[in-house]
Amino acid sequence: MTELKSPALWQVFTSVTAAMFGVQSQRRREYEFGRGTFSDYAIVGCVLAVLFVVIVIAVVQLVMYVAGY
Repeated sequence: MTELKSPALWQVFTSVTAAMFGVQSQRRREYEFGRGTFSDYAIVGCVLAVLFVVIVIAVVQLVMYVAGY
């Protein structure tokens, strides 16, 4: 019997990133969620969501500064 290995952190990162952009295939999602744990994907998803919000805020602040507001 072969033991299923958990995906590496970079594999979880790419999976969550693809899912955020909506390009995750059903086959890939089933493969990865069958091997990884929910907490792995939830933590990486939360970190990426916070990072996205911080980047959007920074871009808006930069545009407002350049525009003179």
